[in-house]
Amino acid sequence: MTGVISAILLVLTVAGLLWILATRNQKLQSAKPEPEPPLPSAREVVANLQEDVRKAIENFLKSKCEIERLSEGDIPVIAILSKFSSTHWDTVAEYIRAGFQFGRAASYVGIAGRCVGLEDLLQDLQKCETEYAKAGFVPISIELFANWAGWGNNRKVIDEMGVPNPNLDPVVLYTAVYISSFMGHDYPMNNALADAFETGQPSMGNYAQPSPDKALGNMSPDGQSRVMYDPKGSNQA
Repeated sequence: MTGVISAILLVLTVAGLLWILATRNQKLQSAKPEPEPPLPSAREVVANLQEDVRKAIENFLKSKCEIERLSEGDIPVIAILSKFSSTHWDTVAEYIRAGFQFGRAASYVGIAGRCVGLEDLLQDLQKCETEYAKAGFVPISIELFANWAGWGNNRKVIDEMGVPNPNLDPVVLYTAVYISSFMGHDYPMNNALADAFETGQPSMGNYAQPSPDKALGNMSPDGQSRVMYDPKGSNQA
């Protein structure tokens, strides 16, 4: 009889432990954060806009042919402009245009070398970037423009455009970073591309793309201060 009772107690103990473990695992699983939903595409952002907002932006873009044709038609541009008041559309549109044009040229620097007119494109972008900062917004990295114009990745441009700077605090001008870090260097055509042109045969190799973000991170405090811009004044901070 004692043996039967001991066996029953053992079974109940094991069952209790299993129930406790199962309950604990269930709680741990339920405590796991839900995965974040994927970010909507540029087309989805535009599709979800109110009809009057979308129409207003489309009408604005009819007079901005260069901007309207960027990347996937005018879809990314509409998604970007929808984040701003219409009073800022001209400033933002010019910044997008200049950023896209320079970004397209900059995306090939590590492969095909520095193109003719790169300095002019950079000066144009610097002017537009400054006006964007004066309007009370934080400029975005040139690398985002290069990834959009060179490789079609417009998602981060859409996400990072429109960060407000209501107090007009000093901000980084990424064109100043590019000028101070890369414009004094020679970037010849990549050897692999040069070999392909010379031989007419496929050629493989590595290339290094100039990175303003890395250059900014490697700057001394004094160097960083030189690429800061004070929107309240007329000079860099």
